[in-house]
Amino acid sequence: MKTTTLVTLSTALLLLADCALAGNTFDRPVYPPSTPMPQPSVRYVDRLVVNAENVERTVAKNKCESQGIREIVELMKRERFEELWLFLPETCSWIEIGRHVTSGPDEATIRVDRTYLAKAMVNHKELHLYHFHPLVYFERCKDKTRCDQFSLPIVAGQISQQGLISNLRYSMPSAEDIYFMMDVSWEFDQRRDGDGRIMNSVVTPYGVLSYALTDAGEKKFFEERSLRTGGLYIKLTAANALLDEQIDSIIKKHPNDTREAYQQLIQSLNNKFIRITYTPL
Repeated sequence: MKTTTLVTLSTALLLLADCALAGNTFDRPVYPPSTPMPQPSVRYVDRLVVNAENVERTVAKNKCESQGIREIVELMKRERFEELWLFLPETCSWIEIGRHVTSGPDEATIRVDRTYLAKAMVNHKELHLYHFHPLVYFERCKDKTRCDQFSLPIVAGQISQQGLISNLRYSMPSAEDIYFMMDVSWEFDQRRDGDGRIMNSVVTPYGVLSYALTDAGEKKFFEERSLRTGGLYIKLTAANALLDEQIDSIIKKHPNDTREAYQQLIQSLNNKFIRITYTPL
């Protein structure tokens, strides 16, 4: 659903204080914990795949990170479902941890196997999480200025202004993606007592974005997570940066340079608490 009105942080906090919450989160992350289930059997694969079956887990061994990303790009171009992988740098292994994938007319959703992820946090010092936003949800166009700079599909006609806004928004980690990142960063810190590193990245037609909490962001979220409003300020700051009006104003400043508009949108998400870095495809 398109949101066209700025959400003020003070208003959101007041609304939140009046509602009952489940646990200590204010909203369900895009990757909520899956319902406890027997651990699936393992199927070893040569190439990364999107697996819609919950009875097995795919694992690709001896695959470097850059090769895995290239294969995710190919999946992003043709699949309607999202997928989520855990990459272990120490063994160059890609482990599928996405569960219960769905694909609707406007978005794809996926849950995460938090039980498996928790065990990986204990056993491995460095974890990289990757998911992608399917190309099918990006508007197609044949505007060389606005489209040919990226891996976007081409058909007759120019992209609409609203289409470009939607494309740029969907090329970013969503507010829910950012909340999930904050939550697993906290869990990783708790399980390893600060010894190690966990990374979160999303692959889109525009490139690869990695996102993490800054030192100030970790301090704020880790101290507030047990509160009913834990993480609300950081999440709403990201959500406001991705509103139609905010993206439209950036596009109007760079009407003939989508790449610059894209870079400016990334910068608008970067703040005292969140750090986002961009890697071209």
